[in-house]
Amino acid sequence: SGKFLCFQYGAAMSTNDEAAEGGLHGETQFVDIAVNLTDLMFQGEYHGKSKHLPDMAAVIARAAAVGCSKMLLTGGNLESSREALSLARALDPAGRSLFCTVGVHPTRCDEFTDNPEKHMETLRELIRGNLDRVVAIGEMGLDYDRTEFCSADVQQRFFALQLDLAREFQLPMFLHMREARADFLRILEESRDVWKGCCGVVHSFTGRRCP
Repeated sequence: SGKFLCFQYGAAMSTNDEAAEGGLHGETQFVDIAVNLTDLMFQGEYHGKSKHLPDMAAVIARAAAVGCSKMLLTGGNLESSREALSLARALDPAGRSLFCTVGVHPTRCDEFTDNPEKHMETLRELIRGNLDRVVAIGEMGLDYDRTEFCSADVQQRFFALQLDLAREFQLPMFLHMREARADFLRILEESRDVWKGCCGVVHSFTGRRCP
């Protein structure tokens, strides 16, 4: 039977055509495309204080038990992209269920400013050397709700720059947009020739609709 994907609220649902038509037949499986396993809360740490033992393995096991067959661990900057990749390999050595993204979240784009070319090349090398696990570029985009972490102009510059990684590796884009609809759409439109042919998903889209 054929397969289909339905992206909604950070999850992708995959099932067979018979199940899709009948609604009650076959086994439904979910792919969680935005898993922040690099967050310290999965090590039991909240606001700098230890609250419980690490429960990452238990979280993954519970998800699998209810039909979440694959997870996409989210990279939020260079360090967390490396960490997501390491976790995917350590927790799923066979490479059947855990994959990751590589990219820099808009609120963390200041890490580009010292040496943009070198930082881009380091991201590029991380992707190139791990294409068996890296399946999307991001999380990248614009977030004007939290410009105290990174100014809007810096976010814009390095959002546009990261789009080239999607083109180079022909990988999907994991996009983020919060309170920045006009600039977000403008940058995508101006860069259309760069990312044309690449698919993607927009996480935290706060506009009413796309034109």
